[in-house]
Amino acid sequence: MDFLFLIVAICLLLFAMSKMSMITYSKRNSVLKEAKQNALSLSLRDDRYRIFGNIAQLHRQ
Repeated sequence: MDFLFLIVAICLLLFAMSKMSMITYSKRNSVLKEAKQNALSLSLRDDRYRIFGNIAQLHRQ
């Protein structure tokens, strides 16, 4: 019975994660355009975290 609950929980988790995915796939764009867009969005997200991290460090000092 616990094994059944484990399988159901894993399925629900995977379903929820697929709904929360930040990367959307379009059938109109080519694979290279999608890869470029995804790489750009990831690099911008990293820059935002880097900037906010630096601000937090300055605020602590």
